[in-house]
This record gives sequence, C-alpha cells and structure tokens, in this order.
Amino acid sequence: MDDMLKANCSIIEPVYTQLEPNAAMDLGSVSVGFAYEDKTYTEQARVSMRFVPNARLLFIVPGIESLPQEEKLEAIATGLDDWDGKLTLVDRDVTLEALCVGRGGSSEAFTFMPKSSPVIMTPPHDALVECVFHVFNFPEFFGPEDYTITMGQPPHQGWTRCGCVFLKADGWTITIADTDRTRDHCEALSGVMSHNSCKRGGLSQAAMR
Repeated sequence: MDDMLKANCSIIEPVYTQLEPNAAMDLGSVSVGFAYEDKTYTEQARVSMRFVPNARLLFIVPGIESLPQEEKLEAIATGLDDWDGKLTLVDRDVTLEALCVGRGGSSEAFTFMPKSSPVIMTPPHDALVECVFHVFNFPEFFGPEDYTITMGQPPHQGWTRCGCVFLKADGWTITIADTDRTRDHCEALSGVMSHNSCKRGGLSQAAMR
C-alpha cells in the first residue's frame, strides 16, 4: 500500500461529468445547420448523451431564433415534418443523417438524433499524440498499479483506493483508471441495469511527446 502512487484527485481528469448512473451527460454546444422549406438555418445546439430508455446522442436546439415569428410558429406546429433528414455540424464540416425526434418544453426546443452510431465529429489525422476517453460499465478491478486519492483535510483525512492499469502496444501507452466517483457509482448500481461512466482512459504515444 505504501508504494502506491498517491494523488489528491483523479490521475486522468474527466472531460465530461456524470453525476450518477444513467444521468445524461452534457457534452457542450455546437453550431448545427439544417434545411427547411428550401431555406437553410444555422443554430446553436446543446449536445447531450442520454442513457434512458436507451443510449442516444442528442442535439437539442432551444428555439429557432433565426426564423421570423410566423415561420417559427409554423415550423413548431409541423414539427419539421418536411425536413430532409440532414443535420450539419457547421464548424466541423460533417453532415449526419438524423431524425427530429421531439419538441417541447418552455423553450420549444427541437431534438435531433443521429440515425447511426458512432458519430465521427473530427476528420482523421496522423498527428494524434494523446487523447482522453470515457469508459462505460467497465468492471471494477484492483491490481499492483492502483493509486490512492487523499480525501478531506487534516486531521480528518482519509483515502480511497482506485483501480488502474497501464497497457502498452505499438509505442502507445493506454491508461485505464478509476476516478474519485467510481466507488460511489458502483455502490449506486446495486445490480440494476445502468450506464455508468466509471472510468477514464488515456491514450498517449510517449515517443512523439
């Protein structure tokens, strides 16, 4: 135990946060474009990863502000029934086949859902040296490469043990590690079916650093 790496926080900082199992994850916002009745509109959409009742990536447009009021009311009334099914991620020059699956709420939001998964949001390139990824529903484990997180303030400090493993392949180092929330999430699962972002992964190529 004494020779374990000691840290004050997760050794891989999360990109996104899931507060509890099955909770939707907010992935930020992105500019989206779509055509409706021979016109093209560009709006800001909130991106969310939903897990209940099934895992889906959602683009939520909270009101179509660029539409004149009369057109906006007409669009809301029809629910984009005449939409061509193309949703463009403007800043990334990526077009997705998507469905308009719902509208409603005080903001009269439109919700778009890609028809297929995964969604590639960045072009491929060969300059990648490091990335961070989330791992869902990964088994809890402990081993010789674990680390500890110190919790609280003196004199009432404690610690929690976090599973960690380092894998190496073709010059890459892959790190899979618990976070400071993993234990609480695992206890909350209690054998029920859920989606839990319990671990973080890091991929790095040391030779290129």
